Amino acid sequence: MFINDKILRRLMVRAYKGAGVYMGHFDGRYHICAGNGSWEALIRDTFCPKSILSQMVECSGRIPGEGESWTADKEKDQMAIYDVWPELTAQADVQKTPVVVQDEGGVVLRVMQLPNNKIMLFREELIAAIDPGSVATHQGEEMYQGPFYDGRKGIFATTNHAAWHILETEPRKMTKIRAILESGFLSFDADED
Repeated sequence: MFINDKILRRLMVRAYKGAGVYMGHFDGRYHICAGNGSWEALIRDTFCPKSILSQMVECSGRIPGEGESWTADKEKDQMAIYDVWPELTAQADVQKTPVVVQDEGGVVLRVMQLPNNKIMLFREELIAAIDPGSVATHQGEEMYQGPFYDGRKGIFATTNHAAWHILETEPRKMTKIRAILESGFLSFDADED
């Protein structure tokens, strides 16, 4: 699976200790996402790594059966009305830039750029979860496509086995830095080294 399972497990634990981790199983796919909506993964059940399945068990005591969903957090495990994975369509390719910035809270953010030179900021850890070295070609997984702009506030990457969707991070007290970045100071050409 192209989503780095070590990073995904760490994100699941962090979500469990915070706003909760949502887990569901629909149409032969597991849907796992952070309670604050900052990231979500969609993984075919027949290709879901054992490490992710075991993390589901650690967070909630069980793996959701087909049609089941719930929210698990440090305080409780609860059944929930579950939002199914949104329909994502690629609006534009997104280019990963070499620029990272750190907000006042210490969060490292990666600058991503759309073709119209609009920039978006994402937690570096969420970008790093897209791992070409983790593509399971031995299980028939194709190389991932993306990242693509979702037309709203996020980006996603996908293969025939999984998909990864993340939302833009709004950095703390970085309006000046964002203004500088968006003013055209940054202009990256895909052909540049």
